[in-house]
Amino acid sequence: MKKLIITTSLVGTLLFGGQAHADSTYIVRSGDTLSGIAKTYQISVDSILQANKLSSTNIFVGQTLTIPSDLEIPGVPLVEGSTIIKTGEQYLGARYLFGASETRTDAFDCSSFTMRVFLENGIILPRMSKDQAKAGKEISLSEAKPGDLLFFDTNRNGQINHVGIYVSPNKMINSASSTGVAYVDTKAYWNARFVKAVRVLLPQPNTQYAMTAANVYEGPFRDISNIWNKEQILYLYDAGIIQGSGDQFLPNAQTSRVQLAVMLFRALQLEETAYDGRFSDVSSSDWYSGQLMTIAETGMIKGEANGTFNPNGSVTRAQAAKMIEGALKVKGFDESKLDATKSINQFSDYSRIPTWSIESVDILVKADVISGKADGSFDPNGNLTRAQMVKLIYKMLELTN
Repeated sequence: MKKLIITTSLVGTLLFGGQAHADSTYIVRSGDTLSGIAKTYQISVDSILQANKLSSTNIFVGQTLTIPSDLEIPGVPLVEGSTIIKTGEQYLGARYLFGASETRTDAFDCSSFTMRVFLENGIILPRMSKDQAKAGKEISLSEAKPGDLLFFDTNRNGQINHVGIYVSPNKMINSASSTGVAYVDTKAYWNARFVKAVRVLLPQPNTQYAMTAANVYEGPFRDISNIWNKEQILYLYDAGIIQGSGDQFLPNAQTSRVQLAVMLFRALQLEETAYDGRFSDVSSSDWYSGQLMTIAETGMIKGEANGTFNPNGSVTRAQAAKMIEGALKVKGFDESKLDATKSINQFSDYSRIPTWSIESVDILVKADVISGKADGSFDPNGNLTRAQMVKLIYKMLELTN
């Protein structure tokens, strides 16, 4: 059956069925070909080439293509909002799982739930909540109808990180860490964190179109397609915990001390504290000073012996272990989950682990947060890459959730 891929500006008259006479956009995904995209939208390759002033059929992941206004999906009726709600109801009681695979139906995070519900009605949404928020047409909350999407900023840092499906005034169905998939009253908690409402296109599929890998959302970074923990990177991006540099994440770059401090601040959902000038190389005017102050107050980080913080200095794997273990203590976790059969002795270089980080490394090994390198070493003095940083924070959140 046909799967309609929803992008930022594909609205037009498809909201009312029949033809769309407004140009739409499509973001190229891994495995896409121009002929495949043309087939999806039932238009010619030449019309796409002309609309985008392309001289060849070569395209790249992340490229935004204009789909010309001759897009036509004849006789496409609307999906009723009640159908969307009914689809979501079949998953009531499913548990919450941070970073759940989009193929799972027994556990969901917020955006994998909405993606699944709409997918079963022939509509492919982006995987991440902040990107789902760019789909369809923004509406006011007072205009919301059953089946519309509601978006929230639970960290109150200006980043959308949660999505639910509107049911009725002050009621939505969503997947949240506290409830799993459930109906919730939005008055007590959610309304104060509301950001926007969106009405996506709701056509019923009426022609055959096989869903392929080309429909898998690649996300905002063009340099993570082959990275071993791409999904973890996308989940932390969706949660507003990590950011990139333009359209790159730079997964193999070294993690700086300030980067890790700020990531932990966001992951733990802490409040900024007025900076007291304790580090000689950090000014109160630095954008991160309040966040750094809060992290320092928890004891997760310390400055250098000379009174500096060295914000742009690299973080070793041993230092990162110390900070992540400190974050676990702040967040709180069930120590009964620690696997006593594991220890730092499993590392070929365990004797090189600094004394001050031995306990931290041991706890993270038992908690399955760290596992070492492929050669059997821990490499305590090696620099932590940004991809490795993501894994540590992701596993920490998975453990504490």
